[in-house]
Amino acid sequence: MRSGFTLWPRSVRGAILLSFGVLIVMTTAIVGTSVMTVREYQADTAEMQKRASLASELQTAEANGSVAALLVQRFVLVGDETVVTEVQLTAAAAVPALERAEGLAEETDTPSSDTYESLTQMTANSGALVAASQQAIAARQSGDLTEASALLEQIVPSFREFRRELIALAGIELAEVQHLQEQATQAGDLALGLLIVSGVAGSMIAIAVALFVSRSIIKPLSRLEETALAVALGDMKARTPVQGPRELARLAESLNLMTATAHQRTEELRLSNEELRQRNRQLLDARYQASTDPLTGLLNHRSFHEHINTVVTQALQEGGTAALIMIDIDNFKRVNDSLGHMAGDHVLREIGATICEVAGDQNAYRYGGDEFAILMPGMGRSEAFNLADRILKAVMTRVRAEDGNK
Repeated sequence: MRSGFTLWPRSVRGAILLSFGVLIVMTTAIVGTSVMTVREYQADTAEMQKRASLASELQTAEANGSVAALLVQRFVLVGDETVVTEVQLTAAAAVPALERAEGLAEETDTPSSDTYESLTQMTANSGALVAASQQAIAARQSGDLTEASALLEQIVPSFREFRRELIALAGIELAEVQHLQEQATQAGDLALGLLIVSGVAGSMIAIAVALFVSRSIIKPLSRLEETALAVALGDMKARTPVQGPRELARLAESLNLMTATAHQRTEELRLSNEELRQRNRQLLDARYQASTDPLTGLLNHRSFHEHINTVVTQALQEGGTAALIMIDIDNFKRVNDSLGHMAGDHVLREIGATICEVAGDQNAYRYGGDEFAILMPGMGRSEAFNLADRILKAVMTRVRAEDGNK
């Protein structure tokens, strides 16, 4: 007896359930990983958009602040009143951009930098820079060039530091945008890879299931079909291999058992029929022997009386006719005495054969000894005389031929 542990089930239902179970587990794992990857991709994309907007606002604030600082220097040095309005506009654009950047920094997760704290401090300092710039402009407008120049000397380093910090923060955010973009790309590639893997895995599982069905189910079923067809065509010795999944193996055993039982019953029936045919032949032989004369082969005396009763009764009932011709052999005793009984038997057989040729063996009887009878249902008188004459002539012709041969 074979023993051991196998991971592959031995039944069709178990194999199919296992195949679909593995497929469901793999699909669930792949779909779950894909969902997580897509969510990560979406989160990275959203964070990247915020960081990109933050970097853009920082660059806007830096650009407008730099322009405002240059215009303030130009006004203090040259005294061109036309730049005052431009200074106000650029300063007005720089401060809101800085505030928007501060709001975006608050929404983003920046564990590797202090962007939000730096922007909070820079927003607070921007007011002082704007106020100092306005004081320098006012001193220059009042004609106090010395005061304006002194204020400008104080403002320029602060503007430079302010601009440097903005550029540094924008660089940090752009680097973070690049990092997030790489992560998003990796997540997209992973999602695509998972889709490809799921497709390949699903195809492989489908192929494996198809191969299993072909090897373990279709092949045994084909053999069962071949065996059933062979049995249907009469080959009761056909058997199918007991193999494959448990259900098909049991079906093969049942088919083999059914075929073996049918073969046994058929053989028993054949033997019984053969015995019945043998007994029937014996019965027919017994009946034939009981109704025929063993020497001439004609119907005997017993058959004559059975048939004549039937023929007469039918003729009386139907108003028909029947003819009876009785024949005996003259001087037959002298043949036996002079030539022997074998010669007498030969004469009887020849005469009986002649009567059968003329009247038909179904109508000829050996009544007894050297007497013969011919019973002809439906025959009239004249026809009976003609038949008797033909029999007499045939017997005479045959006897002369026998004498001539001798």
